[in-house]
Amino acid sequence: MKRSLTIFRGILAAAMVFGFATVVLAAQQRASPAEHSARTAFRWIHFVIVAALLLYVARVYGRPYFRRTSDSIFEAIAKATETKR
Repeated sequence: MKRSLTIFRGILAAAMVFGFATVVLAAQQRASPAEHSARTAFRWIHFVIVAALLLYVARVYGRPYFRRTSDSIFEAIAKATETKR
């Protein structure tokens, strides 16, 4: 639970930075408010889709990989401990 909350906070922080940067760039370009809001909405939608896709891929393919790595490390430690005795 804590890990997903940490990931969520990281994504939220990145989204806030992206949002602030968008506001600053829009102010510099003097875009019309309607055009700016539509562009910002599509950027947010795109960001959410990409972030969700990355999270999905990390969960689906990352878990088995890290589980295998963890198991092999655990076995190596157990083998070294047994050899040490």
